[in-house]
Amino acid sequence: MACVIVVGAQWGDEGKGEVLDVFTELADVVVRYEGAARAGDATRTDGEGSTPLVIPVAALRKKKRAVLGPGVIIDPKELVREVKDAQSKGSCADAQDLVVSDAAHLVLPYHHAIDEARAAKGQRPPPWGMGVRPACEDKVAGLGVRVADLFRPSALRFKLTRNVRAKNEQLAREGHPELALQEIIDAVESYAEVLKPFVMNVPRLLDELRRRGKNILLEGQQGALLDVDHGAYPFVAPTSTVAGGAIGGAGIGPTHVGAVVGVAKAYTTHVGEGPFPTEDRELGPLLAQSGVEAPMEGAATRRCGWLDLVALRHAARVAGLTGLALTRLDALRGLAKVKVCVAYDLDGERIDELPPDAGELERCEPIYEELDGWSDDLSGARSLDNLPRTTRAYLSRISGLLGLPVIMVSVGAQRSETISVQNPFR
Repeated sequence: MACVIVVGAQWGDEGKGEVLDVFTELADVVVRYEGAARAGDATRTDGEGSTPLVIPVAALRKKKRAVLGPGVIIDPKELVREVKDAQSKGSCADAQDLVVSDAAHLVLPYHHAIDEARAAKGQRPPPWGMGVRPACEDKVAGLGVRVADLFRPSALRFKLTRNVRAKNEQLAREGHPELALQEIIDAVESYAEVLKPFVMNVPRLLDELRRRGKNILLEGQQGALLDVDHGAYPFVAPTSTVAGGAIGGAGIGPTHVGAVVGVAKAYTTHVGEGPFPTEDRELGPLLAQSGVEAPMEGAATRRCGWLDLVALRHAARVAGLTGLALTRLDALRGLAKVKVCVAYDLDGERIDELPPDAGELERCEPIYEELDGWSDDLSGARSLDNLPRTTRAYLSRISGLLGLPVIMVSVGAQRSETISVQNPFR
C-alpha cells in the first residue's frame, strides 16, 4: 500500500491533469481532497467528448474508483449531470466506481446568486466563481449544507429556509432579484435519489482500503501558492491547497502518506489577479507560438513568466514535496536563453524567501540566472538521457536549487510524451 499526494506547486494551471493521468495508471483509488468544479489545466476529457468538472477525470477515463472527499465543495446539480452522463456510457454504476463523502459541503443556487451580485459590482476575482467562495464562507460560519443533509428532509428544509431568507436579504441590498425558496428545495431534494448510492463515510473507506494494501492517489485542484494560509493573501483560494490539506480534506492520517509530488511548469503561469514577480509580457507570445500555451477564453487571463524558484521553494517547503513533476518543457524549445529566478530584489535588498504580504511581493523584482536554451524537438525522448545536454542542465539546475529530484517530465502534448523517472508509489 502507498498513499501519494499530487499538489500544484505554483499558482495553479501547472498541468496537473497530465501528471494525474499517468499516476492514475498506478493507483487503485483516486481521491479529490479539495476544490470544486474544475477549471483550466486540470480538466481532461473522458475520451468521449464530455468534460467532467467534479469527478476525477483520469479515474473516470481509466475506470478506477473515484472518491470525492469531505474537503471538496460539490455543486450537486453539476455532479448529478456528470453521474447521469457517465452512466449513459456504462460507468458510475455504484459506489465501486464513485464515492461521495457524506461530509462534503454543497454549492447551492443562492451561492451562485451571491457570486453574480458580486461580479456585477466587480468584486469577484475571475478564477473563484461558480459559487465556491460563498459556499466556503457558509462552511466556516456553520451555515453550510452537506451531502448528508440531502437524506434528512426536515433538517434540509430547515437549513434551506434559514439560508434562503438570509441570502435574499443580502441579495436585496445588492439589487439582485429574490430567490424562490420552494424552487430551491425542490431542486435540491431531487438530487438525493441520484446521489444516494454513492454516499459513504470516506475516512472509514480510505482506512479500509489502506489496510487492504490499495494504492491511493490524492489530488487537489489549486496550486500551493493559492493556499489560504500560505499563499499571497488575499489573492488566494478559499481552501487549504497544500499537501497538508489532503489530510483533512480526505480524512487520512499523515503517517500513511508515502510521497508528495509537486507539479510545476518549466516556466510559470498565473491565472487571474495577484502579484507575479517573474511575469514577462514578451514571453507569453513566444510560448503561444509553440502551440503549447494557448490563450484562455472567457474572463480569466493566463499570464506567463519565467520559472520562479523562490516561490517554488516556498511551495516545496509548506507542501512537504518529496519530488517534482515538470510539465510543458517542450514550450521552451527554440529560445536561445532560458531564465530562472533565484532571488528577489525587494526595495534594494536581496531576499531568498517569498514575502508573506502581497504588497511586498508586488514590489519584488526577480533576480535571474540565465542558462542555454535548446532547439531540438523533445517529443521523442523517453528518458532523461534522450534529452539535449542543455535541457538536462536546465533540469539539473532546478533540481539542485530546490533540493528535490525531478521524477517526471512532460515533453509533449500527448499522454505518451512523458518521461517517468521514478514511481512514487514504490
